[in-house]
Amino acid sequence: MGSADFRLFATDLDGTLLGDAAAAARFKRIWEAEPKGKRPLLCYSSGRLLEDVQEQIANGLLPQPDYIIGGVGTAVYDVAQGQLLTQFTEVLEEGWDRETVEKVLHEIDLPLEKQPEYFQNAFKCSWFLNDATLEQLDRLQAALAETGVATHLVYSSRRHLDILPQGANKGNALRWLLHYLQIPLNAVLVAGDSGNDSAMFRLKGVRGIIPGNAQPELLAEADGMPLYVGPPGEVCAQAVLAGLAHFGVLAVVDERDA
Repeated sequence: MGSADFRLFATDLDGTLLGDAAAAARFKRIWEAEPKGKRPLLCYSSGRLLEDVQEQIANGLLPQPDYIIGGVGTAVYDVAQGQLLTQFTEVLEEGWDRETVEKVLHEIDLPLEKQPEYFQNAFKCSWFLNDATLEQLDRLQAALAETGVATHLVYSSRRHLDILPQGANKGNALRWLLHYLQIPLNAVLVAGDSGNDSAMFRLKGVRGIIPGNAQPELLAEADGMPLYVGPPGEVCAQAVLAGLAHFGVLAVVDERDA
């Protein structure tokens, strides 16, 4: 499949594009060298909040994307227009009550620690819970279900717990954006390294890139789909570049050979 067949590339940031500074800088150079009409639209899909992602772009660490999905799928931002797509936010508001969610998490008998304020937003309630067992997560899910609030629980990297509105995850946000842009799923390539990326990989028809440093939780979820999986030594943006070359999106050359 050539690059012309891919219309959008959605990638996670931490542990995927970011994490190896030299490789991230190389990704930026190679991506920006590709003529705009020849490369797919670029969408960052991150657990970071929007302002944090924008800061990484302003600092020159990342190329300018076309869209940003922030806060684990709780905000969709159009970079060219410089605005949030509020039609998506309206979808999330239905059945969501952050105050009730907070109350459950404060009262439940689990070793939870609230993440700093800059990791929170109106639709993202984030905590640390180290090495959670399935039983603990089930207990939490049951306590939230009892409130009647429509929630979606995302646990990743054996530490990060996000409680989101039912419709909020990176996959649903990406699906909504693709519908908005009228791009079919089979014209989409995704990249990620942890459990909170798995919803993007579960979209039927997409292809994926998984770096060598990925969490086993993601590999298990993505089993059976067309993937480029980096070997253990090929991490972060190194693997993203290799995956983009594998799928024919970028003709990546080794700069040492150039």
